[in-house]
Amino acid sequence: MLCPKRGNKFMLFLVAYQAVFTVLISIAAIALMANTDISENTLNDIIVITQDILIFFIPIVIYLAVTKSRLSDVVPHSRLSFTNILYIILLTALFAPVVSVISAITALFAPTDVNTEIVGIMDRLPFALSILAMAVMPAIFEELTFRGVLLSNYKCVGIAKAAVVTGFFFGLIHGNIYQIIYAIAAGAFFAAITAYTNSIYASMLSHFLFNGVQVAISEIVMSFGNVDEIINTAPSFQENLTVIVMYLFITVITLPLFVLVFRKFMERNRNNILDYRYSIEQNKLSTLSISLEEDEPKYKIADVYFIITVVVSAVMIIVSECLT
Repeated sequence: MLCPKRGNKFMLFLVAYQAVFTVLISIAAIALMANTDISENTLNDIIVITQDILIFFIPIVIYLAVTKSRLSDVVPHSRLSFTNILYIILLTALFAPVVSVISAITALFAPTDVNTEIVGIMDRLPFALSILAMAVMPAIFEELTFRGVLLSNYKCVGIAKAAVVTGFFFGLIHGNIYQIIYAIAAGAFFAAITAYTNSIYASMLSHFLFNGVQVAISEIVMSFGNVDEIINTAPSFQENLTVIVMYLFITVITLPLFVLVFRKFMERNRNNILDYRYSIEQNKLSTLSISLEEDEPKYKIADVYFIITVVVSAVMIIVSECLT
């Protein structure tokens, strides 16, 4: 049975790998710009397009080699029915205002430099490449990492705890205060729909919709405004407050609908969760009638690897915020 300890070890490795990769890629970029005619913007665009493969896919390959596993062993890959696809689209639309409220509130006290960087990148890249870099690649490789490899290691603690802890790690890996909180919420949601469909395709679809719609909206806004003005003009406190009130109003309407639809979604996929909870390798248990509320063995999530991961991530975030 996969257990939290292995998941915590993988996350610690992922954080350490990301830190080393960031340093090495910075050194390589400086050397490349010093010895070639490539511009900083061009190099940054190349890194943005390929970073998900470099940061997430390579650790997945290493994990599979070390554990002697196949990708299909650790990634739930049941086929999504047409009805579940519709559920995922609707749930994503209803949950999006919640994420937007969290993002807007966080923007009141945390730097939003990452948004400025994204706008600058989108201004340089064609729309198709922006979608590829910011919607397609994250939807594939971040999901394989967090709702595939990582989530599979927390099946023994139950769906709620697994969703929260993997969502928490998903927030930490974003590496800045502004994105952490809303990424935790989004990550927990992605984990839940993956568990209830027993399919990574559910979270991939939702993740793509979240990011893809944001890219499309940003492209539209940029087409009607001056990009330099957008980049250099930070919203005032009053403007942020207005955005928060607007999103809160929308959330008051959509959140009850989200809860209602999600309950229907859970009921429809009640049997799928058996395969997930009792591990992919033991999916024959899906034929048994097992109560989802029965007592389970207690597994310790916050071990030494978990604590080190949190501490290292916190230090990296603080250093990153100080340097920007």
